[in-house]
Amino acid sequence: MRKFQLLQAALMCIFAFVIALNAGAQTRTVSGRITDDRGNGVPAASVTVKGTTRGTTTDANGNFTLTVPANTRSLSVSSVGFANQEINIDGKSSVSSIMTATSSNLSDIVVVGYGTRRVKDATGSVASITPKDFNKGVISTPEQLFQGRTPGVVVTPSSGEPGASSTINIRGTSSIRGNNDPLYVVDGVPLSGGGLSGSASGIEGSSTPKNPLLFLNPNDIESISILKDASSAAIYGSRGANGVIIITTKSGKGQKGAFTFNASTSVSKRASRYDLLNGPDFLAAVKKANIDAGTSPSDAAAAVLLVDKGANTDWQDEIFQTGISQNYNLGWGFARKTTALRLSGSYDDQKGIIRNSGLKRLTGRVNFSQKFMKDRLRFDATFTASNVKNEYAPNTNNAGYQGSLIGAAITFNPTYPVFNKDGTFFDPGDGNRNPAALLAYYTDHDNVNRYLTNLSASYEIVSGLTYKATFGYDQLKSLRKSFADPRLSSAMAGGTTNVFGVDYGNSINGNGRAVYQDNNLKTTLIEHTITYNNVIGRQEINAVAGYSFQRTDNEGSGRVGWGLTTPVVKISDVYIQDINNFKNQKAAYLPYYSRADLQSFFGRINYTINDKYLLTATVRVDGSSKFGANNKYGTFPAFAAKWRLLGEQFAAKSLGTIFSDFSLRANYGKLGSQDGLGTYDAIDLQQKYLGNSGNLETQLVHQGNKDLKWEEATTTGVGLDYTTKGNRLSGTIDYYYTRRKNLLFYGPVPGGFSASTYFFSNLPGYVVNKGLEFSFNYAALRGHKFTWDISYNMTFLHNELKDFNVVVNTGQVNGQGLTGAYAQTFANGYPLFTFKMPVFLGFNGNGDARYANGSQDQLLGSALPTFIAGLSNNFSYGRWSANIFMNTSRGFYVYNNTANALFLKGSIKTAHNITYDVANSNEDPINPGSVSTRFLEKGDFIRLSNAVISYNIPVNNKVIRSLTASVSGQNLFLITDYTGLDPEINVDHGNYQGNGVPSRGFDYAGYPKSRTVTFGINVGF
Repeated sequence: MRKFQLLQAALMCIFAFVIALNAGAQTRTVSGRITDDRGNGVPAASVTVKGTTRGTTTDANGNFTLTVPANTRSLSVSSVGFANQEINIDGKSSVSSIMTATSSNLSDIVVVGYGTRRVKDATGSVASITPKDFNKGVISTPEQLFQGRTPGVVVTPSSGEPGASSTINIRGTSSIRGNNDPLYVVDGVPLSGGGLSGSASGIEGSSTPKNPLLFLNPNDIESISILKDASSAAIYGSRGANGVIIITTKSGKGQKGAFTFNASTSVSKRASRYDLLNGPDFLAAVKKANIDAGTSPSDAAAAVLLVDKGANTDWQDEIFQTGISQNYNLGWGFARKTTALRLSGSYDDQKGIIRNSGLKRLTGRVNFSQKFMKDRLRFDATFTASNVKNEYAPNTNNAGYQGSLIGAAITFNPTYPVFNKDGTFFDPGDGNRNPAALLAYYTDHDNVNRYLTNLSASYEIVSGLTYKATFGYDQLKSLRKSFADPRLSSAMAGGTTNVFGVDYGNSINGNGRAVYQDNNLKTTLIEHTITYNNVIGRQEINAVAGYSFQRTDNEGSGRVGWGLTTPVVKISDVYIQDINNFKNQKAAYLPYYSRADLQSFFGRINYTINDKYLLTATVRVDGSSKFGANNKYGTFPAFAAKWRLLGEQFAAKSLGTIFSDFSLRANYGKLGSQDGLGTYDAIDLQQKYLGNSGNLETQLVHQGNKDLKWEEATTTGVGLDYTTKGNRLSGTIDYYYTRRKNLLFYGPVPGGFSASTYFFSNLPGYVVNKGLEFSFNYAALRGHKFTWDISYNMTFLHNELKDFNVVVNTGQVNGQGLTGAYAQTFANGYPLFTFKMPVFLGFNGNGDARYANGSQDQLLGSALPTFIAGLSNNFSYGRWSANIFMNTSRGFYVYNNTANALFLKGSIKTAHNITYDVANSNEDPINPGSVSTRFLEKGDFIRLSNAVISYNIPVNNKVIRSLTASVSGQNLFLITDYTGLDPEINVDHGNYQGNGVPSRGFDYAGYPKSRTVTFGINVGF
C-alpha cells in the first residue's frame, strides 16, 4: 500500500501548489432573484456557473448572490418541480429569471454517484424519488418510503416486525449464495452490509437481522436515487452489481434560520388473524378426530375429558395488542451566501402488534457547508448519531414442532386457562408451551449505537476543474441481551440451556439462562477525486477520476450464563437480569474478528454534443483483500449513449408536434460481485482463541480457494424517454438483459473433496435476468383549484438459470417429522428459488393424501415474481391534498410452512388447535403432513398500501409560517387467495446442509403485518 500513500501525498502537494497559484484569479459578483410564473420567489433553487459545480442556492424569497469568474457568460438555474433555466449574465451584475412549473420529472436533479445529473441528461437507467412521492405513515427504514413506487425494484419485508429487514432486488435476483442486496450510499459514504444484532439469543432457531438502515431518520432524507443498470452503477464497481441506492439528506435552506417541527401518533392493529377453533368446537373436533382414527366413541369421549380444562381462551388475543407509536422531528437550518447549516433531531417509539416487541430510536444530525476564497474552496461535513433500542418477542424463523411464540399461540389448547388458581402460569406438563408464560418470562432486547461521518474539502483549481478529498467513517456498536426466567417450565425455550447448537446440559427450569452478544462494525473511507466541467461551443464535457480506499473491521463475541446465585422460585421472587448473577458462564460461540480492504481506481466521462448526442464511459478497477493473489483485482467498464431525436430535422417534423422530448438510450457494462464471500474465504485460515480451559487453542477454520474469481454480471439495455407538449404526460420504457457467471458457492466440490468437505468455488453456468419496465406520469386534470396527477409503473421480470449441472438445494421445511426436508432447489432451465416437491392431488375416500407420478418430486413455480406494478393518484383542491397508492405483485409462490407443520388433521387428535378449514376437511387424522403442493400457494396480491389526506391550515402570524395536518393509512386492504396471513413475507429457511444459500418465499409463523392509521401535524416557524 506504500505506493498509494505516496500517491495521496503527491495529490495533496499539487492541491496546495494550485491554491497558491490561483489565489489572484479575476472574479466578479452577480446577484438576482428567481421567481415562479406567479411572481413568488423560488427558495432553495440551485444557481451555478454553467458547466461547473460553482454555485449557490436562493434564499426564502428567491434571492441570490454569486461570485463568478470574470469571463462567465451564463448561469444555470434548477429546482425540483420546475423546468431548468439558463440566464445570460454577459456584461450584467443583476439579473432575474422566471421558472416554469412542470409535471415532468425529467428536469429534476438526480444524484448519480460522485456527481449529479438532470434526469433528462442521464444516459443510464436512474430513478429519483423525492419526499412528495414517499409512502407515509409509520416508516422505520428508508426502503419503506419507495416500496412499490419504482419500476424494476422489488422490496419484500422479512416480516411485519418494527425495524425488520427487507430483501431488495433491483432488476432481479442473480447470485446463488449472496443476499442480492444493493449497495447503500448515504451522503457519499458506502455502507457495509449486514444487519443489527442478527442471531437468535437462546431460543430455538434463528431470527432475521434487523434492517441495516434502521439508524437513519426517514424524515432527514431529501432524495433517494436508484441506479439500476451497469452504466449508472459502474462507478461503484464490484459493489454495484446488485444496483445502488443513494440516499441524500436534507441541507440548510432559506437565508433566515427556520425551524420545522412535525409529530405523529399511529395506531396499529393486526391486519388478519388465523381462523382457529374456539373451546367448544375444539373439543368436538378432538372427539371426531379420535373416532375417525379408529378410536371407539367411549375412548374418544375419555380423550376429550383428558384435554378439557374448562376455559375458552383466545390465545391470539393473549399475544397480540394494539400498537401505539409516536414520532417527533425537529429541524433548523439556513443557507446564506457562503454558509449552509441544518440541525435535526428525532425520537421514535414504535410498538409492535405483538406484545413485548417494538423499537425506540433517537437520532441527531448535522449537515454543514462553508465556502471560502470567493467560493473556490468548500468544506462540507455531515454527522449522524443514532441510538436504537429493539425489543424482541420470542419468535424465530425456524422453531421446531412446538413453535415459538406465534406457533405456540395458534396451536395451544383453547380450553387451557392462562393462569392457575394460585396465580402461576398454567402448564399442561405435556411439552406444550403457554404463550403468556413465554411473554412474561422471556426478555430479549438490544442497544445499538451508530455514528456516520463524512468530511470533505474541495477546491476549484481553475474554472471547471475541482479537486475533492473525502473522509468517511461509519461505526456500529451493539449489545444484545436475552434472559430466560428460571420459572419457565421445562418445555419452554428449548427446555435446556442449548444455545447456538451447544447444549450445556442444564434445564432452564430452576437455572434460568442469560445470553449476551456484542458486535463492533467499523468502516473507514478515504477518497480523492478530480472533476472537470467545461462547455466548448455546442459541446459539454463532464469528467471525474478518483481513488478510493475502504476498510471494514468487524468483531464480536457471545457469552452464556446459567445457574443463578440467588434462587428464583416464587411469583414474588425478583429475577435480576444480569449475566453476572449466574454462577456458570461460557462462550456461546467462538469470538470473531475480520478485516476487509477494498482499493479502487475509477473514472467517468459524460460528453454531450449539440445537446443532442450524450455519451458516457465509465471504468472502475477494484482490488479486494477477500480474493487470493490470482484474482485480487477486477476491471469493470461500462458505456452508455442517449440520442435526443427531436434535435434531428426528420424527427422534429414527425414527432415535434406531439412531444417536447423523445430520446433513445442504450447501455452496456460489466460489474463484479463478491457478495456472499466471507473475509477470508479465499485463503487457508487458522484461528487462535482463548478456550474455556483458559489455554490458547488453534483451530483450522476452513481451506481457502486462491483461484476464486469475482462473480461477473454483464448487462445490456435500451430505453426510451418521452414528454409530451405542455408536459402533461412523461414516461420511460426500458428493456434490460443481465447475465451473471462465475457463481460463488460454498459446498462440496465434485472430483476433489469428500461430501463432508466444504469449499468455496465458482460454479458453472450463469443466471439470466431480463425484463421490461414501463412508467409514466400524467397530469390528468389541471383546474384553477382542483388538480389530479397519476403515476404508474410496471415491470415484467424473467429469471432463469442456464448451463447449470450442480445440485443445490435450499428451503428447509420445519416441523415435527420434517427433519431434513427441503422444498426449494436451483435447477438448469428454471428460475432461482424454484420449488421442488410432489404434486398433491387431494384426499382419497379414506382421507389419505394422493400424489401425482408416484409421489416423485416435481419442479414447480418460483418464489420470484414475474410482474410488479404500482399506481399512485394525487389530488389537490384548494388547501386539501390526497394521495392513494396501490401496488401488486404476481407470478410468485409461497410455501405455507405454518400449515405444513401445524395445521394438519392429526394435530387436533393430539389436542393441538387448528383452523376451521382443516377441521372440516376429509383428511384422515393419521395422514402424514409430507412436503407437497398441498402447502404451496400462489402469492399474487393487490394491496392498498398507502393513503393520505392533508390540509394546509391558513395561518397569519409572525411565529408560525406554515401548518399542515394529515391522516394516513397503511396496508388498508389486501386482495389475495393466499390462506396465510400475508403473502408478502420472507422468513429465511436457507443454509440447508450448511451451504449458506438463502431461501425465498417461506412463511412459518412469521410476524404479521399491521394495519396502521397515523395522525400527523407539520409546523414551520
